[in-house]
Amino acid sequence: MKRSVALAGIKHCGYHGDIQKAALITAQNGIGKAASRKAFLDGQKLAGWGDPCDCPACTEKQKK
Repeated sequence: MKRSVALAGIKHCGYHGDIQKAALITAQNGIGKAASRKAFLDGQKLAGWGDPCDCPACTEKQKK
């Protein structure tokens, strides 16, 4: 998967607090620790600010 897609996935994991899935995406796609950590923390910040999540699962729930 492309680096940008992997980082977006890690960001979504940060939003939902799923550290295990973030670690899996990081390892499978060769993303560095610093970039992975930043993306995860960015997701956590969005959740803390109350911004809506734009991941496919949340988008599907919002449509229903």
